[in-house]
Amino acid sequence: MTNSSTSTSVARSEKIAILSFMLAVLIVMGHSLLPASYGMPHYFATVNSLLGTGRSAVPVFFFITSYLFFRNFSIDKLGRKLHSRLRSLVVPYLLWNILSAILWFAFIAVFGREYMSDNIRFDSLWQIVGDILASKYSILWFVGVIIVYAVLSPLIYYMVRGRCVGIVMIIVSAIVAVVFRHPFSSPLLWLPVYLGGAWTGLHYPDFMYRRMPVALTIAGIVFFPVFTFLDISQTNNLWMNLVHWTAPLFFIGIYDVLDSIFNFAVHRAYKYSFFIYSLHYIPIHFLQHYIVLNDSSAWACWMAVTVVPTSILLLIIVIACLTERFFPRVYSCFSGGR
Repeated sequence: MTNSSTSTSVARSEKIAILSFMLAVLIVMGHSLLPASYGMPHYFATVNSLLGTGRSAVPVFFFITSYLFFRNFSIDKLGRKLHSRLRSLVVPYLLWNILSAILWFAFIAVFGREYMSDNIRFDSLWQIVGDILASKYSILWFVGVIIVYAVLSPLIYYMVRGRCVGIVMIIVSAIVAVVFRHPFSSPLLWLPVYLGGAWTGLHYPDFMYRRMPVALTIAGIVFFPVFTFLDISQTNNLWMNLVHWTAPLFFIGIYDVLDSIFNFAVHRAYKYSFFIYSLHYIPIHFLQHYIVLNDSSAWACWMAVTVVPTSILLLIIVIACLTERFFPRVYSCFSGGR
């Protein structure tokens, strides 16, 4: 392989790595909503709405994951793909869910239940095991849905193998998503985005390795903010889904625009996005509740919504970096080899 082809390969992988890191930071922002508490300044309802837009990074993760899985896909590659998913998804899914359950119960035992809202009731060991497998102590539901899609990958492949048939299947799944209101962690809710990524990976395998067409970038930049505003102001199932479907165009397009200015490829690729996604929720959740429930002043609320997420984000990056350096096998298991 020549030096030029090597550098091109690095630049391609760095685009996805850096974009994933940025999306992980947005997810942290989306999970930094303040808990409802008496005495909080009324304008924090608006702050929460703005922070909640960070969750729009979720559909982009679905798109990228599907694109990478089905890029240049064929049935004879299925075994290798599923084996890769076993290491990159199933093992980290179980490890992070077990760790999250331990942290959840530890915080309750030491500090009490009031600081861990939406507590899961546990009446038996089997129920705890079931809740761990169902990802109820963590936000790894995303990975659980990806595992479901991986199992269904042959069906998904045949749904989008044909260019025109694939478009029809995406539209049909989109109609189903709009007509029926699915839970946020339902595979049916995210199927249109996942099918879109699979269709793109099969028919346009270099899509993520070059700049997105200008027309798609403009469409994302125009429509995504409009649909986000309508979703916040009207809370309609259609607007929510339109936000999901236009989010990949918006964030990938914004990345390309910023990359043309800052040239991200010359900087170090951030590779700790999976660690950030998996570990941030419980400490942010606990610290914010602890602060706001003990001091609901405006100063405390602003500290909970700014200092806490930023500090936890930096701490997780340090933990991931140290784990990778001194305990590489542990890091590999928890990150799925990322």
